[in-house]
Amino acid sequence: MTIVDAQDGDEGVATLQSGELVARALAVGFAAPVVGDYVTDETRLWVQDESMEPLEIINEILCYVSQCGYDDASLVNAGPFRVLIDSEGCRRGDREVAVGDGQGAQQGAGTDQVEYQEWVVDSRRADENSPQVVSIWFEEEEEVDGVVRTQEFYVRLTISSSPTRTSPYGAFELNFKALPSGASLDAEPLFEGRLATVPRQDGRAEYVFTNENGDMDGPLS
Repeated sequence: MTIVDAQDGDEGVATLQSGELVARALAVGFAAPVVGDYVTDETRLWVQDESMEPLEIINEILCYVSQCGYDDASLVNAGPFRVLIDSEGCRRGDREVAVGDGQGAQQGAGTDQVEYQEWVVDSRRADENSPQVVSIWFEEEEEVDGVVRTQEFYVRLTISSSPTRTSPYGAFELNFKALPSGASLDAEPLFEGRLATVPRQDGRAEYVFTNENGDMDGPLS
């Protein structure tokens, strides 16, 4: 950066490095205030990182499932039941959830918008030594090129083991697919996917996630 002093001739031309100029400016009159809103206001930080998008999708899926009541003992093997899911809260990332405990810890709901979505859930388990199989159905509207279309989602969650100290999310596999409204179960899906835990014994969570392929060809009940 070049600074030209208000002097005759060329002798007044001086060059400063950017860091030096900033340091001088701060020293002269741009020091941060020590009182007022600058100090007391809550600091919020947003980072746009495309590499984190798959993790955000996983958190969103787990948030949805944690609200569906699949682990309520009074509802297991009782047939299909309806639940309301706070889908907007999950999209905002307001909840920290884990498949297996069925509990969602809400953070700062405040006056944030709540948008409920109706799900039909069927949770089944043959006995204490068998996996728990959860089937889920729901509809969702999506606008594409100005046209609103309704999608029917079919989800099958198979839980093989509960969370432990060494396996904080237990062992589960979740398959899903979306079909055009009114389509048969064997119709070509709009998209499909799979989310499953990877076995570990070090207390860390690892998943495999795809949003193109899934094992959803079998019956959901």
